[in-house]
Amino acid sequence: MEQVDSETGPIWVIAAETLDAVPDLLAEGENSDAATLLERWLPEPFLKTDVLGAPVGHWLALFGLTLLSYLASWLLIAIGLQIDAWWYRRRHREARSVFSTLAPPLRLWIAAVAVTFIAPRLGLSIVARELFGRVIQVVAWIAFAWLAWRVIDAIGGVIIRRLQQRGTGQIASIAAFIRRLIKAVIVVIGIIAIFDTLGYDMTAGIAALGVGGLALALGAQKLIENLVASVTILADQPVRVGEFCKVGDTMGTIEELGIRSTKIRTLDQTLVVIPNSDFAAKQIENYSRRGQFWFHPMINLHQETSPEQVRLLLERLRTLLAKDSRFPEPPRVRLLGVGNDRLPIEIFSYVLVPDYDAFLAVQEEVTLQILDLVAELGLRLAPPTFSSLGPAPSSRPPAG
Repeated sequence: MEQVDSETGPIWVIAAETLDAVPDLLAEGENSDAATLLERWLPEPFLKTDVLGAPVGHWLALFGLTLLSYLASWLLIAIGLQIDAWWYRRRHREARSVFSTLAPPLRLWIAAVAVTFIAPRLGLSIVARELFGRVIQVVAWIAFAWLAWRVIDAIGGVIIRRLQQRGTGQIASIAAFIRRLIKAVIVVIGIIAIFDTLGYDMTAGIAALGVGGLALALGAQKLIENLVASVTILADQPVRVGEFCKVGDTMGTIEELGIRSTKIRTLDQTLVVIPNSDFAAKQIENYSRRGQFWFHPMINLHQETSPEQVRLLLERLRTLLAKDSRFPEPPRVRLLGVGNDRLPIEIFSYVLVPDYDAFLAVQEEVTLQILDLVAELGLRLAPPTFSSLGPAPSSRPPAG
């Protein structure tokens, strides 16, 4: 083509070089006795009868080519599956299962590519090639999207299973979320490609999709914020399902870490649902990840206790607690001073036990031993004004 000036402005016309070559090409075609492959093999009625602007024989040839291409791709994939099964045997079951999952869309895609490559070389009518070619291109895009979907699904499934087997359920949840997001992108790209193949101008549609996506993002701002926060929570892993923690003013066991919210079962057995955006912004105290438990009782002796009795009690307490192997280090036992109505003795240490139930048992046993020692020495404790042996039980977390 070339651009020339006209009365109405510049227009595109067929180039002079092309027009000059037409007579020679026509003469060459008239003098040639060569016939196309279809003209040699198809009966004359199939070449003289037209359907949709092309000989019916050409349509039959295209359908036959499609069928043969699919059968050839099916045979090729079947051979590949057999080789794959022989090669991997029992050592690579996951790889073998992935390849077998990809077989159906891969057959369709190979057949579509083969038809697109072979059809122009059969001497088919351009009308038949154009109409049938668009259908094949649509099928090729569908097969490609289907293949990409299967690839992401299969590989993502293998990754998620391995993460779950290693006990990293939170990372597995992130992988599942990313897999769904990629699959959604594949669907959108496939739809745009199919409409573009059919001749629709997708520029306006993509622009409208962008504007609509912006409006949707503004309208669903809180939802998107929760989704982003969920990815942060799952990646950082401040808590896990089954752990006991305190989130803000809420104390309980993590029951579910979802994409939008987190569910906590409280001590009253009520279910609290916290949006992940709020959950990530609050202070989180995880009780389940304590390697040691704080043992910190206060012994308030009566103010009439003599210094000799106090010294003897301190010595006996240090001896008693130093022999207990459940304390990783000898506990600190100190007289803190002289109160208005009492002599406070502080015991400061950590107990090495697996969980809170075990700590309560150790705390109970050691406390009773301390009370037995106080009674054995004939000492009196000061009247309590609040809890004389540490924090109130309600402030302690339950087992776990």
